[in-house]
Amino acid sequence: MSLDFSYKDIDDALVNHPGDPERYHPVLNALVWLSMSCGYNKITKDNAGQIYLRLKAFQAMHGAALNMKRETNSISALYITPADVIAYIGLTTNASTLTDAAFGKRVLGWMQEHRLPRNEGCLSDGFLERTAISIIAQK
Repeated sequence: MSLDFSYKDIDDALVNHPGDPERYHPVLNALVWLSMSCGYNKITKDNAGQIYLRLKAFQAMHGAALNMKRETNSISALYITPADVIAYIGLTTNASTLTDAAFGKRVLGWMQEHRLPRNEGCLSDGFLERTAISIIAQK
């Protein structure tokens, strides 16, 4: 099934890409695609805060939803903010919705998959990660 969306009640400046009229605005595009992972199918005045919290959880686990090339050719992370979500009130998609409990279960799944950087370790037959306790004990 394709991901469909409607932006009929959203300002054209927030629909069209500022530099390419053939593309959608990057924030609109991100909010549409994130609707599947974050389990929402519309942004309303009543649920904008809840959607932002879901987007915040997603971005905390996976990184910024957007990025932008700077004049120095470096890349800056761009996080979707509460004001961004409010600006897109009226956006609808055909994504499946998740209850708060189901979304919480999805976040726990992300947590189980997520790897933190490893502590320093030693090599013998393989990498043996040292615990924070053992590292502090050496000091």
